[in-house]
Amino acid sequence: MGIVERRHFILSVLQKSIEPITARELAKKTGVSRQVIVNDISWIRANGIDIVATACGYVLKSQFINDGKIFSITCKHSLADCEKELQLIVDNGGVVKDVEIDHPVYGVIKGELNIKNRLDVQQFLNELKEKDGHLLSEVTDGVHCHNLIVDDQNHFNKIVQELSSAGLLYEGDN
Repeated sequence: MGIVERRHFILSVLQKSIEPITARELAKKTGVSRQVIVNDISWIRANGIDIVATACGYVLKSQFINDGKIFSITCKHSLADCEKELQLIVDNGGVVKDVEIDHPVYGVIKGELNIKNRLDVQQFLNELKEKDGHLLSEVTDGVHCHNLIVDDQNHFNKIVQELSSAGLLYEGDN
């Protein structure tokens, strides 16, 4: 399979799929390495196709994002509370679009998460563990922001209430 044919194939698979597809799965189907797929996805994105990387794999943005609104929230916690934070958000109707920190040297650093359910939470945490990864917020003493996709203000208010009750909201330097 040539490069053009492979890229068309990748796009076709993503268009037909209702579930995210990993780079490994695409690599296996096309007979190339995972890194080649990652490069192909980058090329496809650069050519105007909006592909979202989730904890479970790639998906077209049009199939991932609902008609919700984006709300921002600032939290503070350690790795030990990461699962609780993410579960509280998804259990109350939110999608964790990304995480941002304000690095003291580099400025704002952002990581795409796209976590929409408990399975995504577990896959994210498993990947962190398997790759001996670290949370971005470890650099900022646990302080980080999330952009959440939520249906409406009431759902967002419920998420804020739950995170506050759990002691996971950042209250500033009091």
